[in-house]
Amino acid sequence: MVVVGWGGFGCHGTAPTELTGRSVRLDSVFELDEPSLVVQVEFERNARADRLHPRLVTYFERLLTRYGEAPEQYVVVLERSNGRLPGVYRVGGLRLRYHTVHLWDVDPDPCWLTRVLVRWQC
Repeated sequence: MVVVGWGGFGCHGTAPTELTGRSVRLDSVFELDEPSLVVQVEFERNARADRLHPRLVTYFERLLTRYGEAPEQYVVVLERSNGRLPGVYRVGGLRLRYHTVHLWDVDPDPCWLTRVLVRWQC
């Protein structure tokens, strides 16, 4: 255990600090060439931001590290619920934006995702 003094405060920790990551499984990831874009789609049964938001941060970091591009993140909520996801997660100095699709609000045309992706001309 190392004690470090910083600004008059004592901090306890180990040095050097190594953060080991657990295995992460994402629902869907698409890498598009033109333009260079990484799209992650996460499917959720209901809108539980308290469980979803920390996972989105983890997914964002892993995808950024792997592809070198900030991913566009989509959350597709499958079951109607009273809550709606806000599309942004703020904690401390972090602000993560993501797109929310509530399935019951979507046009029943089966090509809705294609129309979303056309904006990137894929």
